[in-house]
Order: sequence, then C-alpha cells, then structure tokens
Amino acid sequence: MAVGSFIKNTLVYVIVMGVVIFFSVQLFLFTGLVGLIQYAGNTSLLETGTQAIFDIFAGLLLIFVGLGVAINLSLPSIVSDQLIEF
Repeated sequence: MAVGSFIKNTLVYVIVMGVVIFFSVQLFLFTGLVGLIQYAGNTSLLETGTQAIFDIFAGLLLIFVGLGVAINLSLPSIVSDQLIEF
C-alpha cells in the first residue's frame, strides 16, 4: 500500500482547505456576522444587512469552491496510485 502517497495527498487536502477556510473567515464570514449583528440591533440599516448576507454567501461559496479544488488535487492522485499497485 502506498502510505506515503496517501499521506502526501491528505496533507495537500488539509493545507488547501486550511488556507481556504482561513481566508473565507477573515474576508467574508466574520464581517458578515458582524454586519448581521449590527442589522439586528438597528433594522433601518438595510444596506448593512444586505452586505452581511452577501458576505456570508460569498464566504460559504469560497469554502465550497475550496472543497472542490482540494478534492480535485488530492483524490485523483490517491485513486491513480491505488490503481497502479494492482
């Protein structure tokens, strides 16, 4: 069994997802949550609420795109390495 290959591809997945989640939280999700709290305190701030919803949506979209990229980078290598052994 190609344990080294499996570990390498797992590390690629963890690193890519770690970077994506870090940027998603720093750029979008945190500001979106703060905007939602401000909007809940004062519902007349419609622009703040709209921007908060957009930030949360963009942050979640970034996480899902990062998940796809991470799987695309790691899974085919794992599968191809396993097929070579047979």
